[in-house]
Amino acid sequence: NRKVLVLFTSYNSLNKVTHCLSTLKGGRDLPVFSQIQSASRYGLLKSMANSKNGILMGTSSFWEGIDLSGDMLEILIITKLPFQVPSDPIVKAYSDKLTDHNMNPFLHFTVPECILKYRQGFGRLIRTSLDQGIFIVLDNRIVTKRYGQHFQDAIPVEMQMFSTLDSLIL
Repeated sequence: NRKVLVLFTSYNSLNKVTHCLSTLKGGRDLPVFSQIQSASRYGLLKSMANSKNGILMGTSSFWEGIDLSGDMLEILIITKLPFQVPSDPIVKAYSDKLTDHNMNPFLHFTVPECILKYRQGFGRLIRTSLDQGIFIVLDNRIVTKRYGQHFQDAIPVEMQMFSTLDSLIL
């Protein structure tokens, strides 16, 4: 009986999870509001607001610019760290420019940009000093890669690490 937001980095992953949830939930009273099912972000947010519980799932437009303060959101799940696509022409141009100046584009551009979007995603859960909730990051790079500590330090809460889903469930 909680309100959950799941943030994805790809439509493909969102589509697969939406399909799995609609198949698995059977007769359970757990509404799923997916960007795959409706193009209207406003409509999905309104449906979620009018529901006592549910799972809201979206991609890039849900990482920022939506207000789910108070009891509108209790659990936020980030499926993958929101790195930009390296082949994107703008990303490639910035990376090439940094490389030309003998700088590592991953450390000086890619990671900082990803951290910014990650913090914006986290901001969906904590909007005011009164907000609280559960923040789950499914991407193990936050603990397995050297740059992962930067992500842990980027949000104003102490994180608890769980290596398996079973250890997370109380």
